[in-house]
Amino acid sequence: EFKKNVWLLPNFKYNNPDYRMTLLSYGNGFTGEGLIDSFTANTVGTNSYNDTEFFPDLNDSAGFVLNTNTDNTGWDAATGIFTTQEYGQYTINANNFGLYFDNFVNTPNTFSTVEYVRLSIQVQTVGQSGSSSWVNISSVQSLGFSLQYGNASSQTGSIPLTIPEFSQFLNKGDKLRLKVVVRMKTNGYSVSTVNFHLFGSSTPTSATTSDNANGQYTIAIDPNN
Repeated sequence: EFKKNVWLLPNFKYNNPDYRMTLLSYGNGFTGEGLIDSFTANTVGTNSYNDTEFFPDLNDSAGFVLNTNTDNTGWDAATGIFTTQEYGQYTINANNFGLYFDNFVNTPNTFSTVEYVRLSIQVQTVGQSGSSSWVNISSVQSLGFSLQYGNASSQTGSIPLTIPEFSQFLNKGDKLRLKVVVRMKTNGYSVSTVNFHLFGSSTPTSATTSDNANGQYTIAIDPNN
């Protein structure tokens, strides 16, 4: 009876662990400029921080390419959400992503503070639903910076974002997605806005270009755990 139960464990479903990892894992990269999508962050009141949330769909990138050494089963080409096909220990990372910001709109004698920009990988446990059921399992957060009044249109910059590889146990049917949060406030005008452009690149150089589309997103099952 013990031997029967042992052979039912997922580690023993495949004689070839490399095949198991290929079958149950996901990965993608980017080509060209690596631009994924753009969004606008805004404030809502004087000296009150506001969180602008953005849920990127990597499929929106013209340079999106799936890895050829993984089956990528479970990847939703309509939403950019990955659903695990088996339970087990997974290694996950989001390497070399980046944001370019521009078009800061304010009013004279006003500046805005961006407290941070955060990139997160979130999971929704199988059987759960609703926006509150998504939880962060790993994040990277930028330092804060200020956008000064005056010639606002000239205030641009880039923010590299990498979530290093980490290990996470996942159930069969768990869902994973990416989330970006920009927290900002203004000191003297009720609303100010900044445009952000997300890239699969750590070195975006404008709203549409980058030096190198080196971004990678990987969700790989550990065939031995």
